[in-house]
Amino acid sequence: MGIFSFLGKPEFYLEDVVKQNKEHPRTFLIPDKEEVDGLGAGSLVKLIFVMNKPLRECAVL
Repeated sequence: MGIFSFLGKPEFYLEDVVKQNKEHPRTFLIPDKEEVDGLGAGSLVKLIFVMNKPLRECAVL
């Protein structure tokens, strides 16, 4: 049971950005360890959510 299963919403997970960076180091950039270690409350970060089951297929206009 996922975190939002009780709401009837599809489940998701966060993208493994370290893995993506290792596979595509020139095009998928991530901050260095020192910058990540310096993050704290109030820091802005980017999260990539990947849906396990999309809500529905939509046509791209």
